[in-house]
Amino acid sequence: MQSSKSVILYGDSHAAMWLSALIPTVSAAHERLILLWCPFCPTANVKVWNPLTRSPNVQCGTYRTKFAGMIHALDPRLVLLADRTSGNRNYSNKEISDAAWKAGEIKTIKNLRSSTTRVAVIGDISIFSSNIANCLAANQSNVQKCSVGNPSPKTDQHFAAERAAATSQNVPYINAEQWLCTSTCSPVVGNSAVFFDQFHVSATYGAFLSGVFASALKKLL
Repeated sequence: MQSSKSVILYGDSHAAMWLSALIPTVSAAHERLILLWCPFCPTANVKVWNPLTRSPNVQCGTYRTKFAGMIHALDPRLVLLADRTSGNRNYSNKEISDAAWKAGEIKTIKNLRSSTTRVAVIGDISIFSSNIANCLAANQSNVQKCSVGNPSPKTDQHFAAERAAATSQNVPYINAEQWLCTSTCSPVVGNSAVFFDQFHVSATYGAFLSGVFASALKKLL
């Protein structure tokens, strides 16, 4: 079967934030970009807690099955997985282990890739522990006061587990964090607001990163 000329960006809300970074590259390759996402439902096949309903997110498994079926039917050229690994909790509202996250990511990669569909992982980014807009408003003459360490010491993250899963399955891992942070992560770089809120990159800065994303994806499209 000939894979369709499409790229699927699949994940939770972190997937949607990369649209402005990916659209120029995907369009230049004459592909169509399709977004599949569900809030509080990472692609890594782990059981997660819904912080809004304060209950086990049993619907997440249903969405994963539905999205996997859509991806198989579309037979895309490439699937990009993009999740927020920090702050997720299991059905008992307890921290998810690195081992569980890695196993869940591997399961998803194996399920989605095929002889005609490649899979790649866009790595997670550090998040801020406080409201960025409020912090910047209170520190207009010293915006770097709103920076956080990299990785942020106040959040649980599965960066290493995510990368290890990609490496074990021999799929590309795109380290987005390197374009946002050094030893610290700042909400402002030059005259640009890097983050939309404490969890997501701004659309403007995402577009600014389209060039480095193009370089990362050139062997995949």
